[in-house]
Amino acid sequence: MELYEKGLDKYPISSVVISNLLMLIWIEIGAFAIYMFHPVGGIVYTFLAVFMVYIFLRWAVCRHCYYYGRRCATGWGL
Repeated sequence: MELYEKGLDKYPISSVVISNLLMLIWIEIGAFAIYMFHPVGGIVYTFLAVFMVYIFLRWAVCRHCYYYGRRCATGWGL
């Protein structure tokens, strides 16, 4: 693992796992908060947030990133 001007060339697997677990926990906390007010809204929020974060953002942002094709802090570059 070497440090480059733009960041690490390859992030460790542990940071990828931790960052994705934290992202899922963050989404679920938001879903639970919405679910307390409107159960259907909480379910819709969960699916929408997972789609936006794990599918749309990877497509829209990651393909233009320095880490595209490499392992970044979230692991989405691969």
